[in-house]
Amino acid sequence: MANKVFVNTEQEIGEIHLEGDQTADTINNIISQLMLADKELQRRFHRVCKFVDLTGLGRFDFGAEEATVRGVDLIDFDRLAVYGVSAVNRKIIDTILKLTKKYNKIQFFDDRDKAVAWVKDYEKETSA
Repeated sequence: MANKVFVNTEQEIGEIHLEGDQTADTINNIISQLMLADKELQRRFHRVCKFVDLTGLGRFDFGAEEATVRGVDLIDFDRLAVYGVSAVNRKIIDTILKLTKKYNKIQFFDDRDKAVAWVKDYEKETSA
């Protein structure tokens, strides 16, 4: 399966699925797709909440790490839930994300249900 980005209209979220080894080119492609999805999320739901599924993630090369830091700072989101990441990759991904300006909007989860609950809490906070 290839990397993909889509707007999940049923759950009102953007979804990102990374599969296999990542390079600067693959991450830059995802970032471009996310910028389009951000506009749709904001237009339809007036917020940008995203889930990143890393269950199929391989390795990140150095170019992918740099592209991720730049990309996370470029894309728009209110909350970003990361789930399905292995223990080894979690340390790497966490270190990369700490280099961004938006680390306080990002959390890691063991499964999708916990990630969805976290985003739903955000929705409750902002609609009150």
